[in-house]
Amino acid sequence: MEQENCFAVPLVSDVNREVYARKIVLATGIQGSGEWTVPEHIKKNIPKDYYYQTSEMIDFAKITGKKVGILGGGPCAFDNALQCCEHGAREVHLFFKKPKLVNLHVFLWGEYSGFLKNFPSLPDQDKWRLIAKMIEIGQPPTPQGFAAINSKKNVFKHFTSPWLDSKMLHEHPTVITPEGEISLDLLIIAIGWNVNLSLREELKAFHHQIALWSDRFVAPPHQHYDMLLNSPYLGKGSNFQEKIPGTAPYLNAIFNCTGGAFLSTGFNAGTGLTGMKYSIKSVVQEITNQLFLDNIDYFYQSLATYHDYIFDNSTN
Repeated sequence: MEQENCFAVPLVSDVNREVYARKIVLATGIQGSGEWTVPEHIKKNIPKDYYYQTSEMIDFAKITGKKVGILGGGPCAFDNALQCCEHGAREVHLFFKKPKLVNLHVFLWGEYSGFLKNFPSLPDQDKWRLIAKMIEIGQPPTPQGFAAINSKKNVFKHFTSPWLDSKMLHEHPTVITPEGEISLDLLIIAIGWNVNLSLREELKAFHHQIALWSDRFVAPPHQHYDMLLNSPYLGKGSNFQEKIPGTAPYLNAIFNCTGGAFLSTGFNAGTGLTGMKYSIKSVVQEITNQLFLDNIDYFYQSLATYHDYIFDNSTN
């Protein structure tokens, strides 16, 4: 492949090796447009030995006999709470920001062809109100996880209790909630992921040139969510767009198949299996369309010099 008009991609697993690609697909997981979320006050105030994020490999051997605090009300929070109980935790405290547990699964609502296939065609205002409503509803624990946790006598639920701040107190991580301070032995963070392209190493050279939803859309006051405003504003094939037209046309050839595509494309390959049926097809369609348009001069020359005759007409 000619290196002209290609991306040079250094491979960290091979010293001094680069591969060249005309199109790039970023399929780096649901957190691939940002990172797994840990509250800033936890990062600042609590030594890393005292907390985990649920994407990490948790050493449950450290749990035995401990008082564990878990932030979050979704399936990861409940699954980890159950693991803590099974590994001998003395107490497990679950902290929720809502006054009641979510018991609606919006991803199940969206598992019909009309939504999965046609969401990318919606006007921006309709995309926004649908995804914003999903965020407002939130994610529930699984019915199995809910039932299992309710059977445990050493699990304590704290409703309307976000972690407002934190500190170390007598070598114990201590969280401050609306109901007061609670000292624990270990913290587990289970509040999902965020969107911030500047955090991605693979985008550091040009993230500032990528169009975000905040560049193209004014959020209604009652549905103003930074996570959505920070999301990349993607093309029909989940490809990046320029923040300022004409300044970075190469971005059109980079495709974002991560959780950050949620607002632009709906359920996609980055948000789970459900989204793959239609989203992968749209990415492939856009890539093949671009490749054809990029090479139209070659195809014209191929036609102009075409000579695979199907019979000899010299004698007619």
